[in-house]
Amino acid sequence: MNIKEFTPGIELHDQLNPLLWDGDHLKADVRLALQHIAHKFQLFLGIPVRVVDTVITGSQTAYTYTEESDLDLHLIVDYRSADCDQPVHELFDSKRQLWKQLHTIDIRGIPVECYVEDHMEPAEGHVYSLDQDRWIKQSRPVTPDEIPDQVVRDSAHWTRQIKTAVRSGNLAILHKTKQLLRDYRHRGLKDRGELSRENLVFKTLRNNGAISQLVTAIRRLEDRELSLA
Repeated sequence: MNIKEFTPGIELHDQLNPLLWDGDHLKADVRLALQHIAHKFQLFLGIPVRVVDTVITGSQTAYTYTEESDLDLHLIVDYRSADCDQPVHELFDSKRQLWKQLHTIDIRGIPVECYVEDHMEPAEGHVYSLDQDRWIKQSRPVTPDEIPDQVVRDSAHWTRQIKTAVRSGNLAILHKTKQLLRDYRHRGLKDRGELSRENLVFKTLRNNGAISQLVTAIRRLEDRELSLA
């Protein structure tokens, strides 16, 4: 295995990314650009919704960002205000994925990922409000001794599990593995936040390419099932 596979998917910094931040305050031009993206994304949803707030979250709002870290842009929406004839979360997730396929947007070289979030189920971790131009939950610098030793062992375990699922060529197994990994990360974020063992393992798997292999295998098998020889 590559040594990168055993490296937690974070880097420790003593300041927030200076491309985006002046100290702990978001740069004005960055905030304006993100608000413009959020407005376009809201229009792209195609249905009227009540946006409660527009926020950014994830590693680019933390002292643990890396070169691979995206900038996560969330529309905080009242799901009950959405008038559509299908489950709201399914519609929004489909729109999110289509937006991602159609657009490649970055802020100073940092990719921007757009999401729709139910205001009744807020994102875990640190959050900065674009609309209010302030922290909802502020991040802090991290010391090396806060990184759990178990990250290395769990990363190796999940890497093996993903590779086994990919080799199986079984779509049900691949989907199950993806869901287990998603649930695993969510529990860690909910209980212990950005520095949870589970979230650090997820970031390591993203950096070492394991998650990309999993997603690619799922897409290829789904395409094969839809094809006629």
